[in-house]
Amino acid sequence: MLEKIIIEETIYPILQLPNRPKALLDRHVAQIYQMPTKQINQAVRRNPEKFPDDFCFLLTLEEAKSLSEVTNCDLDWNGGYLPRAFTWEGCNMLATILKSDVAITRAIQIIRIFTAVEKGLAKPQPTLQFLQAEQKAALELAHGFGLQGNQASLFANQIIRDKYQIDLLTFGGFPALTSETQEPEYNATTLGKDLLGGISPQKVNKLLERAGLIRSYRDNKDRLQWDLTDEGKPYGVWKDTAKKHGSGTPVKQLLYKKSIVDVLKEKKLI
Repeated sequence: MLEKIIIEETIYPILQLPNRPKALLDRHVAQIYQMPTKQINQAVRRNPEKFPDDFCFLLTLEEAKSLSEVTNCDLDWNGGYLPRAFTWEGCNMLATILKSDVAITRAIQIIRIFTAVEKGLAKPQPTLQFLQAEQKAALELAHGFGLQGNQASLFANQIIRDKYQIDLLTFGGFPALTSETQEPEYNATTLGKDLLGGISPQKVNKLLERAGLIRSYRDNKDRLQWDLTDEGKPYGVWKDTAKKHGSGTPVKQLLYKKSIVDVLKEKKLI
């Protein structure tokens, strides 16, 4: 059985093996303390009197195999090196031996989190599948605001960070993602007026249809409507307006990016 803790926006599993105290794997303690796993284990071997069984313990082969199946993680037991696990007391003892400012600060965090878990005060951490669903919903919200690309990703990531204190971009290896400049957007009227020589919105729609960027169809009231084709989707976006339908849902408006003019030029339609 596994619980999870978060330190500096990174998720680490707490081991709860049968007849064992709750503990962290040596590799995870090393990551938290920002040093090699080898150095962590050397400290134990050089100071065995400071690490009784309730401070740290070696996993058995069966425990390592079981944990590998649960976490889908290679624990190196096939190579003859069984992993070591540290309780919060062991993590604290390590910090006093290593004498690292990072280790001391993180040890205090570990103690507080383990204490909260023992008292049942720690909030259950969301699973990766749950966070993926939350991120998808946040991205849809971003797209509703007209955000695309990195801007949408950063918007969604901020929502997850604010709600769960987890930075998915850092977790996924993209801590330095930057926001690209957002293109100006135009409806059919302003596109024709500002960028296409003052032509009417009706002519704009026909021009974009000829280019294969939008298609026409009739709604259930037989009104002419327009929608983006697959080719046109990179150059347009549906956005909510201040108006609402009788059902209360927002009226949406199709807006075009400035770069759609370049596509028309490439197709020699203007």
